[in-house]
Amino acid sequence: MQSFNSKKLTDVVKPDFYDDIVVDECHNVAAPSYQELLDYFRPKTLLGLTADSSKKWNDRYFFRSFRHYERSVS
Repeated sequence: MQSFNSKKLTDVVKPDFYDDIVVDECHNVAAPSYQELLDYFRPKTLLGLTADSSKKWNDRYFFRSFRHYERSVS
C-alpha cells in the first residue's frame, strides 16, 4: 500500500482500472494508507489475505471492505 500511495497512482488511473485487487496483510486495513486506496478503487474482486486472523476481525473497516471467510492451512 505504501508503494501505491508514494507513486500517487490515484492521480493517473481511474477507480475501475483494476478488475482484481489482492490485499496482503489485510488485517491492517484500518490504516489510513489502506483506506485511501480501498475507498478510491472499485475492483470487481477485492480479496484480502492475512496469516494472522486474530488481528482486527472486529474492526469496522475490515468488515466494510471484505467478507469474512476463514481458511486454515496446516
